Amino acid sequence: MAITTNELLVYLAIGIPILGAVTSLVLNSNRARNVFAVIIGFLTAGDVILLYPALADGAHGISVSVPWLESLGIT
Repeated sequence: MAITTNELLVYLAIGIPILGAVTSLVLNSNRARNVFAVIIGFLTAGDVILLYPALADGAHGISVSVPWLESLGIT
């Protein structure tokens, strides 16, 4: 199953902040942690800006289903 561009952007909007949080725990320097946080913030903001046209389309929107969570009743 191929992932569309919008689905990829949704996954990135969720994954980038999680990756940033985990990576910031490993960084020792406060300066490096601050710089990394700003970079992650800009990447996430850019991702959301790229998603805006799909979200602004009220007729279709974006629907992403994660099959491995269906067993828990979460999609």
